[in-house]
Amino acid sequence: MRKNIFFLIFILFRYSISAQGVEELIEDLYNDDVFITIPATDEIIIKNINEGYDPIDELYESKPPIVQAKFLDALLVFQDPQLHHRLIDYINRADNFSNEEYPLDPLTEKVHATYLLFKLEEYDTYSYVFDLIDRDGIVNLNLYAFRALKEIIENVVEAEVQAKNILIDIWNSSSDDYLRYFSMIYLIEAYGDEMLNHTISTFQSDSDLASRKLALSYLFQFEYSGLNSLL
Repeated sequence: MRKNIFFLIFILFRYSISAQGVEELIEDLYNDDVFITIPATDEIIIKNINEGYDPIDELYESKPPIVQAKFLDALLVFQDPQLHHRLIDYINRADNFSNEEYPLDPLTEKVHATYLLFKLEEYDTYSYVFDLIDRDGIVNLNLYAFRALKEIIENVVEAEVQAKNILIDIWNSSSDDYLRYFSMIYLIEAYGDEMLNHTISTFQSDSDLASRKLALSYLFQFEYSGLNSLL
């Protein structure tokens, strides 16, 4: 009996801490300090705290773009019915973001919103992805732009080859292990053993062990006849 009482007290104590944590996160959304609001929003996204939806929906219009950007990520998670409208509006306002107290790069923000639109199966603004990559190159590749390339290959027929060639370039020449690794995944998922020669090259010479291991698994998957000579 005594053990059961202690267990009940422990559960109630844990619940109290959890509830208090959620209340504090919700309160932080109302804070004017972006360095408080943005981490609180991240926490709400990570923990999928449904109580965060109403205040984010309510506060969105009153927040600066740097906070709105994070709120849009949360609104995607919450499947906000107004998200499409908000994303188009965000893109239309983006040219002014460089003049804010916390300035944002307009083209980068257009790509961020475009990536979220992709998640809504809306692809009309895909050209911003190529504009950003053309401007910054693959050395300073924005992660939203990188991940958008996969979506373009799968869903934008007229831009598929352009996205494919950029991913091949990243796979062949990027110094970033993460980008090379996931370029290989994206391309092989889309094109299979058409990527055989690139996969062999990765297995033989990539500096990243994880990439070489993945390339080897793909070579087995392709049933590559020359595999024994590579081992």
